[in-house]
Amino acid sequence: MNPVLKKNFAVFPVLDWILAITAHIPKKGEQVVRNYGYYSNASRGKRKKVAWVPLRAPQVVRPSSFESSDVGWRVVVG
Repeated sequence: MNPVLKKNFAVFPVLDWILAITAHIPKKGEQVVRNYGYYSNASRGKRKKVAWVPLRAPQVVRPSSFESSDVGWRVVVG
């Protein structure tokens, strides 16, 4: 809700409403910019040139109690 107007809607004359709702539709043959900023082709190309190295490799944690026991997974899972 708008704190100044104390309402969460707007009243338009018919032609102004049509203009507002169709303003985002591109003209025939016009190209729409879909990605910009971080996701633009230029930004992605620059990031691709820089070698990305993870800080550390993920580690797989295996509980030691299952490794040493003779109990199969069928029994452990249920």
